[in-house]
Amino acid sequence: MNSTRFLLAAASALALLPSAVRAGEASPGYGARLQLDGPGLTFQAAAFTPRWTGLEASGGYRAEKDGSRRFTMWKDKRDRKAPKIDGRATFRQEGDAVRATYELTPDRDIDLNQLYLSTTFALADYAGCTIKAGVKTCRMPEAGEGPAQFMGGRTTDFTVTDRDGKVRLALAFDRPVSFMMQNNHPWGSATASLRLMVGHDRPFKAGKTYTLSMTVSDGGRTTLAADAFGVKITAGADWIPMTSEPEIVPGSALDFTALRGTEAKTRVTLYQGLPKADKMELIVQKATELGAAAIQPVAMERCVVRLDGKDAAKKTE
Repeated sequence: MNSTRFLLAAASALALLPSAVRAGEASPGYGARLQLDGPGLTFQAAAFTPRWTGLEASGGYRAEKDGSRRFTMWKDKRDRKAPKIDGRATFRQEGDAVRATYELTPDRDIDLNQLYLSTTFALADYAGCTIKAGVKTCRMPEAGEGPAQFMGGRTTDFTVTDRDGKVRLALAFDRPVSFMMQNNHPWGSATASLRLMVGHDRPFKAGKTYTLSMTVSDGGRTTLAADAFGVKITAGADWIPMTSEPEIVPGSALDFTALRGTEAKTRVTLYQGLPKADKMELIVQKATELGAAAIQPVAMERCVVRLDGKDAAKKTE
């Protein structure tokens, strides 16, 4: 099996694996994000400083014993003494929807332009959909169309419906929440973002907990996925067997057996997912410096790059 066939076989095998999140499921992730597989959306806590520097959450991947997920937003990640916001998120099933509650507590007074939950809509999928928030309705713009901020106000509900009348996203809040819809085309992105504000203080007060609670669904039954760490792969009738040993052509650009100066005592083979752009050259350089004996490109499930047979042959020459 040559390198091209290996890549294509790997891509075929990975296509057979079940997705970590299935349609109709809501799955917690890193930073206490909530990924909705049906509508293809992810909610996350975030903030903007007075200079409009974005802050994102880290941690919160595994649930605590009480089921909550703890995360942190640092005002300056390079300085652990800088102000921070401690976060706690809980997710639970509530009928056909998922209840998501975010609690954000600054460790000291912190000046922020916005503290919010957000999600981003790809306009390739959502352009032309109808947005309803309370009594307000609006059409999701086409890519590159309309003003940056095209909808906002306060509401206890938020719904996105497609052209056929199917509900793609439905949110319900315990109390009125300030929101805004932003078209991101001025920043070169064919997306629109929803921001749900978590408090309006200026500055946000030390020790005060700012809370936003909502139910989330995709119009049908949305099930909260259980934590699952690790993947068990079982060979089935459609399994494509592959050799466990990489087949590197002697003397090719991927063969480092002649580079004994930096090679580790144990022969190390790097199985590298296909990177974007021209990053493979840097990966090869650094892997060589670290003593890798060989590099085996692999088409993985989450790789952005997808190669057909012709491109795969060119990339592995």
